[in-house]
Amino acid sequence: MIPKALTLLLLLSTLSPFVTQLQPHVYYVGPQLLGQKIGPLNPLTPITVVAFIPPKNYQQLYLEAQMIGNGQLNLSKYQLFQKFGDAEKAEEVTNYLKSFGLTVQYVTPVMVIAYGTAKSVERAFDVGLYLYNLSGEIYYAPAETPPFIPQ
Repeated sequence: MIPKALTLLLLLSTLSPFVTQLQPHVYYVGPQLLGQKIGPLNPLTPITVVAFIPPKNYQQLYLEAQMIGNGQLNLSKYQLFQKFGDAEKAEEVTNYLKSFGLTVQYVTPVMVIAYGTAKSVERAFDVGLYLYNLSGEIYYAPAETPPFIPQ
């Protein structure tokens, strides 16, 4: 079970128009720094990290997705993962997260989900996590946007 915590989405693709580009094909999606900073987040707070891995051969994937939508092709999710997923990159992400003490809970060739303490997430992404107050609502977010996301 994934702990109820902030989810940092590490989009390693160009699939979302709502992200800020950091490096080629590496993006951060998360809360923007709004509100008044209250103070640092307790280092023992559980945090969930989700890393999306870009598909291989994106143009072919797009074409086949259209064909599936039009009923011209029938592929299972497993077949799509095998054909377009990047298991090697998923393993790199998994090893990176584990090296900072995060527990990897779910891995596919297109996504890695891990969790750990705020302290381990801060070390892995070279960022401080702080509490903020926005119109009476308390939330936490990286103090520096964007956090460091390794290639």
